Amino acid sequence: MSNNVRASPTDSQSSFRLKFGITGRFFPIKLMSPLEKKAQQPDLNILADNSIESFVSYLKDNKCREIVVMTGAGISTSAGIPERVAGIEDSYIVEAHGSFASAKCVGKLRDPILLENSVDSDSDDSFDLEKVEYRACGKEYSQDWVKQRVFDNQIPECTVCEGIVKPNITFFGEALPNRFHAMASRDFISADALIVIGTSLKVQPFASLINKVRQKIPRLLINMETVGIENSPHRGFDFTGETQEYRRDARFIGTADAGCEKLAEMLGLGEKLRILVDEEHSKIDVSNNARNQDTSDLKITVRDVADDDELGVSLASLKL
Repeated sequence: MSNNVRASPTDSQSSFRLKFGITGRFFPIKLMSPLEKKAQQPDLNILADNSIESFVSYLKDNKCREIVVMTGAGISTSAGIPERVAGIEDSYIVEAHGSFASAKCVGKLRDPILLENSVDSDSDDSFDLEKVEYRACGKEYSQDWVKQRVFDNQIPECTVCEGIVKPNITFFGEALPNRFHAMASRDFISADALIVIGTSLKVQPFASLINKVRQKIPRLLINMETVGIENSPHRGFDFTGETQEYRRDARFIGTADAGCEKLAEMLGLGEKLRILVDEEHSKIDVSNNARNQDTSDLKITVRDVADDDELGVSLASLKL
């Protein structure tokens, strides 16, 4: 078929595709970009644009109730990392990389055992057995219990088996908590919306969780910088609508505090948030005052010591 129309490499690279027509000839057709599709099919625009205002409008219009919030270390920058002091019930918290809020006995290694060679009395050889791991009894301890021993310059050891007591945090290379796996598969598939706050979205498998919500579910990023872009039709954020089928991603570039305050105000929850913050800060102040009271008896008295021609100052007493 000498009259076939052939597309040049340049054509094929610019969203053209060859189609076989009923006349037996090939002819090029132009493929629409995701942006062009959204212009022709308004239903593809889950959000009007990538602003926090559009995200809030969606929440209100669709009466969203099942909202998953992913948070990173950035949410605690201004708060001094106050573990679990925000007044959120434990049932709503899934700590992907653990927490200092609790601790438990994880066992420890027994020191090497040195055995003298008793077979040959003329030999000076000895046997150095390798360290053997104590089995952890798993007894749980509170954050205050661990903190007290650390501040007293002591290694937190289990009162039952003498194993090491370790906060329930997850180090790189360790398995994530069972609760993370159990809740992730359930919560994300049923979510009405997703909010991501204060994270670089660099650490897996946490980072890929943004892809677990359904395709038409809106997502909001509150962060100091834009993250999570993979330029993929199926993975990562797409704030411009240029790569994915649905326009559903919004972002607020700024601090976690500013983003959350604006979100609350727009949802009519600003005053409630301020009251909650004041109440929880009061609890923190009470706790800190109680801790400071424990050291208030530390008194240092300085006494002046004067001689005929010189004046000296000495530390008279350090009284606990």
